[in-house]
Amino acid sequence: AVTAGLLLWHGHRKHDHDSKWLAVFVTLLMLVPVYFTLVTHVWVLPTMEQDPVAIFNVSFLALLIYFVTHFLVGDYWQKFMLKSSEYSLFASRALLTLSLLSWLINGVFEADKYFDLPFLLPIILAFFSASFVLFVWAAHQLQWKDLHQIKYGMTPLLLILVVVIPYYQDYHEAYGLFAWLFAFMVNYWMLKVYDNQQMKLIAPFHAVSLWLLSYVAVYEFAAMVAEWLGYNNIWYAASFAGMLWVMSLLVYLLRNQLKWPLMKHVKTYYQWALPVMIWSLWLLTVVLNVSDPGRLLGVPYLPVLNVIDILGLLVIWLAIKVHQNTNEKGQFSLFISDMRVKYALLAGTGFLLLNATMLRCFHYWYGIEYQLKALMSSFMVQTGFSILWAATAVTLMVLAAQKRWRHVWLLGLGLMIAVVAKLFLVDMSASGSIERIVAFLTVGFLLSLVGYFSPLPPDIKKDNAELSKEEVLNEK
Repeated sequence: AVTAGLLLWHGHRKHDHDSKWLAVFVTLLMLVPVYFTLVTHVWVLPTMEQDPVAIFNVSFLALLIYFVTHFLVGDYWQKFMLKSSEYSLFASRALLTLSLLSWLINGVFEADKYFDLPFLLPIILAFFSASFVLFVWAAHQLQWKDLHQIKYGMTPLLLILVVVIPYYQDYHEAYGLFAWLFAFMVNYWMLKVYDNQQMKLIAPFHAVSLWLLSYVAVYEFAAMVAEWLGYNNIWYAASFAGMLWVMSLLVYLLRNQLKWPLMKHVKTYYQWALPVMIWSLWLLTVVLNVSDPGRLLGVPYLPVLNVIDILGLLVIWLAIKVHQNTNEKGQFSLFISDMRVKYALLAGTGFLLLNATMLRCFHYWYGIEYQLKALMSSFMVQTGFSILWAATAVTLMVLAAQKRWRHVWLLGLGLMIAVVAKLFLVDMSASGSIERIVAFLTVGFLLSLVGYFSPLPPDIKKDNAELSKEEVLNEK
């Protein structure tokens, strides 16, 4: 380091490019003692007992000297030598890269010597976050263009750590909650600093940052519920979708209050980030309703008035609000522009939740296992399906007749036809049972209601067309 500094000082004073390039060569040679001490251990370092002081020990100070030398020589090169040779830019970037790597490796090695899990990972995360703050500040002070490229490092680093750390510990362990809060604060601070400057992929970085923050929140909330109540229960099963719904709701509610980043990057958050969260929430809700919900933990199960059904209704409500808010601005929401597809998804999701509610009633009230084979082989469940589907069909047909919704009425008719077919193809196998008798009587009664209260609505488009023809003929 001293030799490289003297050569660079001499070359700068005498305008001697050979001395300056020799300084770079000597700087790169510093890798040799680092390799033989820290990698191969051919050159023995003092043990922890011989050199126990943190920071002020041989290995840390050696790598610190390595970092400072490479960083300062690289800074000099990007200020004074870029135009001197076609290789100058490569030399500057190589020195910068080696200096940053040595800094990060030095911090990780030092933390690893004095801390064990679970404290090690939060300390490393905090060190990385503080390092990004330091180098962003240095890039502005030194006006170092290449050093500014560090702006692309924090979000990918968070992505890697979000994936890796759960294999070793929960995010909140050993004050990890504070380390993660600091990390996300640094990440958003960097996005804010470079927001008005040219930064490629700014939109994906904002979207990924929100997804990572939501993922950590969901994971931590589920981990805390598991710690308090255990795993195999209805509250743990609903915790994932519940926290994701809270995060999605906050993004939606703050759309007109938070000038940065939500109002500044409206398209990113409300045409990309939030719709992905809504679809993830929909998927979690579907999985929650088709999988075994687990134990009740002493709380009686009531249809609709339980955590899973309430959460399902809240998910549908939030999806509708996001759709309405996006369409007010003349934009398509949730990646789907065809309203017919949206209505079909809404109807299908509602029908799924309705059937899942009934199945959970049979599971909790009558002890039927929440497994597909056990549920489908139960005559009681089959009777419940017939009555529920028939009641749903009648409700749709009556409502459609009042509102003159022809397509909805036909949908109800199709469901009623499916119920009648099911009665003869499935429920007839329970010949003479109470379930079969109840199913036939109930469906028959509901069919009679349909014939009396809900005739087929007229085709409005066809009627309007015929009326227009009559008006034209009358005018002639």
